[in-house]
This record gives sequence, C-alpha cells and structure tokens, in this order.
Amino acid sequence: MPNNFNPSTVAIVGAGPSGLAAAKYAREFGLSPVVFEKGSAVGGLWKGGTGIWSTMHSNISHYSCCFSDWPFKRATLSSEMFPTAPEVHHYLNTYVVEFQLGEFIKLNAEVTSISALSGGWQITWTEQGSSKNKAFDFVIICCGIFASPFVPSEFRGENVIHSSQFECPGRYQNKDVLVVGNAFSGAEISRAISDVASSVVNSVGTRCPYVIPRLVQHSKTPQDLHFYNRPIDAEPTQQLSEKEAWKKRHEMFQKYVGEDIYRALPDLLKPNQSVPAQVIICDGYYEKILAPTPKISIKPRTVSVVGDSQSGRVKVKFADSTEWECDTVICATGFELVLPFMDEKTKNILKYDPRDKFQPILTHETMLHPDLPNMALVGVYRGPFFAAIELQARWVCSIFSGILDPPSFDEMRSGLEKEKKIREHTPRPQFPHPGESF
Repeated sequence: MPNNFNPSTVAIVGAGPSGLAAAKYAREFGLSPVVFEKGSAVGGLWKGGTGIWSTMHSNISHYSCCFSDWPFKRATLSSEMFPTAPEVHHYLNTYVVEFQLGEFIKLNAEVTSISALSGGWQITWTEQGSSKNKAFDFVIICCGIFASPFVPSEFRGENVIHSSQFECPGRYQNKDVLVVGNAFSGAEISRAISDVASSVVNSVGTRCPYVIPRLVQHSKTPQDLHFYNRPIDAEPTQQLSEKEAWKKRHEMFQKYVGEDIYRALPDLLKPNQSVPAQVIICDGYYEKILAPTPKISIKPRTVSVVGDSQSGRVKVKFADSTEWECDTVICATGFELVLPFMDEKTKNILKYDPRDKFQPILTHETMLHPDLPNMALVGVYRGPFFAAIELQARWVCSIFSGILDPPSFDEMRSGLEKEKKIREHTPRPQFPHPGESF
C-alpha cells in the first residue's frame, strides 16, 4: 500500500477518456501513475482518424459528455448542446491540463506485454524504436473495446471499408454508397452522406433499433437528460416480468420516435417487439428515408460483397435475393476487443472471446477478477460513457490506494457468475449493463 515516502506505482494502458480519468484519480488518491498511449495524442477515438469526423456531433449533450468535476465551457462549443468531435477532443486536452496529468503520460509508447510478478506486474513497451520494461505495483487496462474493426470475411474487395475509416461526407459526392448496418455509426454515416451522394442504401439486420433525435420533441431538451433521470412516479422495473419490461421500453421509444413517423416506417425498420428494444440517437435519419424523394433507401441484410478491380464498382447481394452495384461499401459492422499485450493465461482467466462483441471478457462489475490481483479494467465494456468511466476509475484507484477494501473473493466469484449469465442470456439486450450505458 502507498505511503508518503514511496507511493505505489500504477501503469495505465491507454490515454482515452478512461485512461485520463484513471490517471486523475490515481494522483488524487496518492498513487504514482504512468499512462502508456501508443498514439501521438490523448483522447482515444475522439482524436479522430477512427470513424470520427470533424463535423460529427456527440449524440449526448455536453451535460453528460464530460466528467463531473470538469464541465464543458460554453465558450468552447459551436453548438448550444452537442459538442463536435474536435470539441470533445479539445475538452479532454483541457482535462489533462487542469489536473496536471501531462507529465505522467507517455505518447507513442505501445505496451507489448503485461506479465505477472509477485505482488505486481511487469510492463514492456516500445518507445522511440526501443523496447523498455518496468515493474509496477498495479495495472489498469483502459484500451476500450473499439480497437479492432470487424468486417465479415465475405465482404472483401476494392472500395470496401470499415466505418472506422470514414473521414468526411464530402468524399462521397455523386457516389452510389451502400452502408451495412444501422446501429450508431451506420445510421449517422447514412444520414451524413445522403445530402451529397447520388444514392445511399442502408442494409439493415433483423433487430433494428429505434432511431430517436438528440432533442426530445415536446420539450426540446437533450434525450440523455431524460434517460439519465428517474421520474418520481416511475414504476419499479423489478416488479415487472422480463417481457412486461420489454413491452414498456418499446412503448416508451415509440413515443420518442413519434407515432406518425413510427407508423410510416417500412416494415424492415420496425423493431422486433418480441425481443428487448434497442435505441440509437441520430437526427434526421427517418426523415431522409420518409421524404417524398427518399435520400436513403432501406434493404435487408447484405449477404455478399464482391469488388471489381477493373471497373472499381462493387457488386452486392441482399437477403431478399436482389442485387445492386455501387461505388463504395461502408461496413458499420462493429469492433472486436483485442488484448495483444496479454498472454494466453491471462486471457483464459478473463474468458476472453474476441468473437463476442457483446460480452468479450468476464470480470466482476466489468473491472476486477479474483485471480488477477492488482489488475483492473476501466471502460472496457460495451456502452461506456463518461459518468460510469469516472466512477469506475474512482473505485479501482480507491481500492489500489488502500482507501477502500476490495470486494471479497466470494463477492467477486458471485460477480463472475452474474457476468457469465449475462453472456449466455438470450435474447440479448442492446447492452450487457443497461444501467451503465446509454
């Protein structure tokens, strides 16, 4: 445990929002952090170049897209409510300055190995072309789950890209574009390019989400303030059966969409009422589809994609056996969690399954494992947002500093069983931990 003369050391892998929050609380609770960031800047996805483009706005308001002790400065925002991607990145840089984190961050330092020591962890990383290593008392993994873009193996060829490679709508001027998937990235990219492309086809799966605007229609307040608010007269969900809870959630989202819009949607876009509802936030997506001259056409699941190197065009086939030819295919098909710095023993302890994009690892409260002492994960789960990331960072740093006792072995074993049940449950909800996700 740390003392005034020799504080315990903690290695933090990743300098996105999770890593920065972990560094801030490590310092606050008397630990000595070193943050390893393989890129040339802090910010994680928000630094750009990963499917986050300059004109894209956050889908939650600045009230929620921040840490509790460092709110956005209104003067830095071009929009009254929703910051752009560069503004979020700027915010994270000001967080580094405000809490004096810069001297603890190593940029262009990629962790290549984390191995267990007696009472700690050996960290090996590359920096300026050479390999270095150092022993730490603790390690916090903050690599996020958006590390490795997933593209189905049958979707290959010229002009087939993943949504993480999307840079700006203008590149698709006068192009015929297929966007595969209509979750967060798929809907946002479809809408963004629909004003400049010759045609946009959005290929959707069998579990379509409700797509709601950033502002609640009747009150013009941000959706996140409604979702993160608990009404006084709310009916306790624990008193409802699973299917009753699903039904209430479907009814709620239909109201957010608007009854007229919902009734007008093509059948392919209407969410399946027999499974848990899913929701994304995107302005104008339905309106582009329902316009008198639609800007976005909807097709069922894409079953094959074949690029033609000679013509540069891409031939696609859909689940209804129809075919189409386009200039570009953008695969908004998600990400896989990759942990290249972990050995197979550690991955096996975590029950790591990169194919499972819903619950790729099993840890107590998504943070701790009884068989991996002095290790924690922050923000490494599906659907993290700033408030949950901050609470996780605060909790694990409180434990590592000795301010709080860690959960007992039995508590953590029980937590692992809970996570295992979440992984195995069918049908799956949108997020494994809805109370910690948007």
